[in-house]
Amino acid sequence: QIIADLASELHAGIWMGFWVSFPGNIVMFLPLGFCPALLWHRITFRIALLIGACTSLTIELCQLPLGRSTDIDDLWLNTSGTAIGHGLYRTLDGRRLNSCVPRSTRPAMNTMFWIALP
Repeated sequence: QIIADLASELHAGIWMGFWVSFPGNIVMFLPLGFCPALLWHRITFRIALLIGACTSLTIELCQLPLGRSTDIDDLWLNTSGTAIGHGLYRTLDGRRLNSCVPRSTRPAMNTMFWIALP
C-alpha cells in the first residue's frame, strides 16, 4: 500500500518540486564555497559557511516583500551547497589549484567574481 501511494504521488507530480529544489539549491551554491577559497587563501570552512548562510538568508529575506514563498529548507540546502563547494576545493588541493591562476590575473578575477555575485 505504501509503495502504491508513493507511486501515485510521484505520478501526480507532488514530489517533483522536491527533486528540483533539493539538488538545485545545493548545486547553485557550490561556486560560492569554491570560488572565494580559490581566489583568497584565508577563506576557512567557517568563513565559507558564513558567506553561504548570509547570502542565502539575504535572498530569502528579499523574497518576503515580493510575496514569494520563503523556506528554511532553502537556507540549509544553500549553506550545504557552500560547504560542499568548499570541501571540493579542499579535496582538489587548493594550493595546486591556486598555482594554476597567475597572480597577475587574480585582481581582475576578484572584481569579476564580486560583480557577477549579485
